[in-house]
Amino acid sequence: MSSVSDGSLPLGDPPVVEHPTPNGVTEIAQRLVQFPFTPPDVKLKEADALSASKDWFTKHDENEIDQLDSLDFYADWFTKHDENEIDQLDSLDFYAASGPQSVGVVPKLHNTSAGIEIYELPSTLSKEAFEKTEGPYRPGVTKKYSNKRSGKKVAKFKVGTMAQSGVACFYVSRLLGHLVEVPPATYRTMDIQEFEKVAEQARTTGHPSCTEAWGVLRSMVKSGSSKVVLPDGKLVFGSLAQNPRGENSSPEDYWTRDAIRGHSFYKVLSSKAPVANILNLNDAKCLQDVALAQDMTRGVILDSIFRQVDRLGNISIAELQHYVTNKGKVKWDHKVSDKDKTEAVSPILPLKRIMYKDNDDGMNWGMNSISVITK
Repeated sequence: MSSVSDGSLPLGDPPVVEHPTPNGVTEIAQRLVQFPFTPPDVKLKEADALSASKDWFTKHDENEIDQLDSLDFYADWFTKHDENEIDQLDSLDFYAASGPQSVGVVPKLHNTSAGIEIYELPSTLSKEAFEKTEGPYRPGVTKKYSNKRSGKKVAKFKVGTMAQSGVACFYVSRLLGHLVEVPPATYRTMDIQEFEKVAEQARTTGHPSCTEAWGVLRSMVKSGSSKVVLPDGKLVFGSLAQNPRGENSSPEDYWTRDAIRGHSFYKVLSSKAPVANILNLNDAKCLQDVALAQDMTRGVILDSIFRQVDRLGNISIAELQHYVTNKGKVKWDHKVSDKDKTEAVSPILPLKRIMYKDNDDGMNWGMNSISVITK
């Protein structure tokens, strides 16, 4: 995860970032915009719209969304926004033939859903070589639950109800006061011809359900279904989501309910006694248990709202830096700036927090749930 930029544009200015394509159409990415109404129980700060207050989107959210929005699928030149917002992902170009700005655009071929993955390229491979050799199914390499590729995966593009669920989960998590850590996701369109080119590489995958999902998706795109294709028939629309980096991805001790109940923080959840009676809040380990207990409780709330049916296996752990400000507010982020350090009146404490990622399997009412939600 990258550090927070102090130079990001104001929220919703511009409301979209445009990316012209060689086929004569324009792809767009949606920036953070003001929420259309103010919930009655929310008190705004000064004249800020809710989405502009610090209690909804953080500077880190703004920076990460700008990074996603700035990804250009075709050109080796940059928009004015890119020039002003250069950072790690801003410099990536989905279609440059080679060089540090070039990235690989390849189909997801493992697990059960269809999607497109975006990779930073290793220095030893050009974009063309990467997509040709590592894009399609590879016997012995592409497996049912994994498909190791060179480079670093930085983002995922999905369409249909999966995209709606992923974007909505991110926004609602922030609307509810940054309820829990959810990786940023943003609305994005993609040239239909490029999408079909990538989809052709997914006729064979490592997982039968993934192969089936790609078949259904290709048919929907070919028919111009309004669920995935815009009315002009030139663009596929969906969600471009950040692929978290540096986190402990899906640790096995969160794959089952029994494994979760084996954690020391679970006694905080299962006890009816006040937290202060069972934990020493001056002890760092106890504070860690409180943080994870809070994350698990809030994650259940969010998953209940969205009827998340595939949570176990999509839980990750990230270490965030925590401190108390001179205004008495507890803050945490991936990195702490020099300015943050001057405002801190407590030691800066690194704590593990639960990250709820891959939120593309929600809003599936009537389906059996693979989650941490229990009666």
